[in-house]
Amino acid sequence: AVSGKPVEAVFRRLTESGATKWHHIRAVRIQYEDSDKPTLIAIVTDVTNLKMTELNFQAQKRQLETVLRMSRVVTFEVDIATRTLYMSDPTVAKYGIDVNSIENMPDSLIEAGAIHPDSVDECRRMYDEIYSGIPEGSAIIRTLKRDGQFTIERLTYFTVYDESGRPIKAVGVDEGMETRSAAYLRVDLIARQYKVYSDNMLTITKVIVAEDSFELLKPEDIPEETKVNLKTYSELLEYRIAQIADPVDRALVRNKFCIDSLRKDQSDRGVLTHQYKVRDASGAVRWHMMSASAYMDQFDGRMYSFIRTQDITFRKNLEQLLGDDAKNETAMMGAYSFNMFSRLSDAYINSAERKGSCAVMLFTIRNYDDLLEQYGRIMLIDMLGGFVGKIMMVISTDHLSCYDGKRTMALFVPDARSEEALSRLAETILLILRNPAYFQFHEEVFMDFSCGISSSDESTAGFTELYEKASAALRSLDKQDNRHVAFA
Repeated sequence: AVSGKPVEAVFRRLTESGATKWHHIRAVRIQYEDSDKPTLIAIVTDVTNLKMTELNFQAQKRQLETVLRMSRVVTFEVDIATRTLYMSDPTVAKYGIDVNSIENMPDSLIEAGAIHPDSVDECRRMYDEIYSGIPEGSAIIRTLKRDGQFTIERLTYFTVYDESGRPIKAVGVDEGMETRSAAYLRVDLIARQYKVYSDNMLTITKVIVAEDSFELLKPEDIPEETKVNLKTYSELLEYRIAQIADPVDRALVRNKFCIDSLRKDQSDRGVLTHQYKVRDASGAVRWHMMSASAYMDQFDGRMYSFIRTQDITFRKNLEQLLGDDAKNETAMMGAYSFNMFSRLSDAYINSAERKGSCAVMLFTIRNYDDLLEQYGRIMLIDMLGGFVGKIMMVISTDHLSCYDGKRTMALFVPDARSEEALSRLAETILLILRNPAYFQFHEEVFMDFSCGISSSDESTAGFTELYEKASAALRSLDKQDNRHVAFA
């Protein structure tokens, strides 16, 4: 008999009861000499309980990679027969290389200078163990990163054997030993972003809560004689509170944003916000919003908070046009529900305050479904937080925004001066979304974004028409992979 190359796959099946079962199938085509028709022999195994089942390698590898990606750890494998290293996409992104496989391991990496001289012997030892079929092992090696710096990595592997017991592959995980906790990395990223994109903020302050200390991420117009006396965040807060018009608001801001309040675990409260009135230099009343978000560094237990102040006078004036209906739907960090978003947009379009052209811009993650299937909802939520936060960081406080909780962020631009200006805004937002310098997770490199835009002159009707045209422009990009921005 002559047999062909075996094939295998892992698939899901929906049972009559509605439950989902995972199965692994391995099949081979055999041609018997006494028959002119080929025979297909297949073995199907229920692998729903993966951890309690003796897995075939391919099914095991898929399960392992999914779990590791959700755990922020990247993966690699070594083909023993060919001495070839295969790397997952997150690993390639992490090290900034152009290929997913490297032959002649470990000599290729050593000769290329990717392994620190102090770690060459340890690297060779680990690969000697892999090629000898040692069941499992680990090594701590200094490797070259994409920024040109060496970092310490823990490489841990286990060996996979074929049916005869011969070692065929080693599957490993690559874990940084010098990396700071995810929370600290996020604090560092947000601080860098605010220093670059702060035009829509009046003040941005980074607070180290335990020390009652602060750093101004955006320069403020504070008199020098006052600034020298602001030694702590508590003193800075009192200086800002003194500018609030209403004594009730002053007390509320003091209670909500004082250092003792920031020291409490804010994980259950989310973002703290408060809106209040101030008087500018001319005596005119302005609306401001103060907000605070907290981040706990699980590595050293330090709590950090970012305190932001924005001028929201434009939005509050629009809300007042709707009267009492707007009181229960104020924006959280500027993002409205779709109902309020559309009503406020129409209120501006039909108001005497309208200056000219308006526009609706829709930003979407066009491979959202693929990301959800590959990384799962839990990890995607973290990535979506960055998607929304970066857009909110760039747009003007006069822009209205709405997020659908999934793939799309909508903006209403009340003063759309020109198509060129809208195009520049779209490209600015897409640039920060794609900039690896602002990635919190390696997997963000795989997010694919697009933008649909619709603008109107003074004669165009209302928000609904603008939104529908922007949606149509966005849909047109599905078949145009080389474009990321489309106008209606």
